[in-house]
Amino acid sequence: MSDTKQPVPETKTSVKKQKQKGGSRTSKNKTAKPTKSVSLEKPQGAVGAQVEKKKNRHARHMNSDKIYLDRMRKQMHPDLSFDKSALSVLTQLSAENRERVAESAGRLSRRRGRSTLTVEAIETAAHLAYPASIAKVAVEASKKAVERSAASLGPKRPRKARKGAEPKAN
Repeated sequence: MSDTKQPVPETKTSVKKQKQKGGSRTSKNKTAKPTKSVSLEKPQGAVGAQVEKKKNRHARHMNSDKIYLDRMRKQMHPDLSFDKSALSVLTQLSAENRERVAESAGRLSRRRGRSTLTVEAIETAAHLAYPASIAKVAVEASKKAVERSAASLGPKRPRKARKGAEPKAN
């Protein structure tokens, strides 16, 4: 037996199949790209193993006050700095204080039969959560911050009248 392959004689049916596929029997297209084959097999690995998903490129940021605590420190003591552990303790402390005030403000609102937290409820909650002198300073600082943010938004524009609403008499 010889190692060279002898050409298979073409039959009419094989020529028809080649023409249906778009090929010609005399010239072969060498520049044609091979088509991708889709396999229906399960991915390699353990049985029932799931394919790993792509990980997020960006790490999730925790809600923390580190930036704000550092700004306050720079205002009060520009020559000092925070240790990592000290900064995390202060962050936890501020989160607990915020949570305590929010919970007591929520309870006050529920007792009054309201579903929305109001400024008055938060002020009262601060007075209940902290000693008198600290609560007074906290409330004053929060009022100042609210006024500053309202001023940065610009003057209030008059609201548009609702359809079917009567205009107010002066």
